[in-house]
Amino acid sequence: MTQRLPSLESLRFFESCARHRSFSKAAAELGVSPGAVSQRMRDLQAELATPLFVRNGPRFTLTDAGERLAGDMYDIMMLLHSAVATCRKDKVLRLTVTPTFATRWLAPRLHMYQAQARSVALSVDVSTELRPMVNFDIAIRSGNGRWTGFDVAKLFDVEATPLLDPRLLGGRKLTHAAELLDYPLLPDREWPRWFRAAGVKLPPGRDFTRQCFATQDLTAVAALDSAGVALLSPRLFAREIVARRLVQPFPEVLHGPDAYWLLTRNNEARTYALRFRDWLLSAVTSEKT
Repeated sequence: MTQRLPSLESLRFFESCARHRSFSKAAAELGVSPGAVSQRMRDLQAELATPLFVRNGPRFTLTDAGERLAGDMYDIMMLLHSAVATCRKDKVLRLTVTPTFATRWLAPRLHMYQAQARSVALSVDVSTELRPMVNFDIAIRSGNGRWTGFDVAKLFDVEATPLLDPRLLGGRKLTHAAELLDYPLLPDREWPRWFRAAGVKLPPGRDFTRQCFATQDLTAVAALDSAGVALLSPRLFAREIVARRLVQPFPEVLHGPDAYWLLTRNNEARTYALRFRDWLLSAVTSEKT
């Protein structure tokens, strides 16, 4: 006789707990109380007659049986999401994208993709945190490219060069990179590296790391308001440069070591997800040539 399986809802709760290694984080994701999650996990372990967790105060570790079930459940949840998405008449492609890339590169170009994929709706989540794979189809992140469990394709290097509001110059024309030290420099850990690349030896005692902005986009807001000189990507802020809202006084541009990367699930087979991936890679390549 076939054994009765635990409810799919209980297994879904378990997968979230195992992925987060936290009942409270799983509760937040699932929209229930931590107590409800804890009760579900007690019932699941009783039903399976197998311990899945070893509690240590508010924290827990998975038992060997828990680790095996967690790995299998993650794969099963991926298959379920993929199967449901394939059956839906109206396809929804869920993207999670870093803030600066989303606003400065992707958003101005999405109309070109949607013109050729009218049956696909886009849901865009803007975040620097890598969401669980069950919550998105394609991710764009910056980093070193070493993410396990994903097919990863490089888009382009993270770049940085000084950009500033031309009003900050007051009509002055800069001729040497050292002259930037006469202006307020918006905090950025890459300033010493940029000055080295430009052949400038910094005076001792300069601290460029206090109150750094979380994204280039936030730094750009300050620069556009004449608050100081920002290290920004000339690629991502090309429109501001062309419109003379920001000026690039020197040609030196830092490249890397981080880059922007396109992440898809391993062995992705859904046509509409693969077509978006191919469109994005093609758009980036065409702008390099």
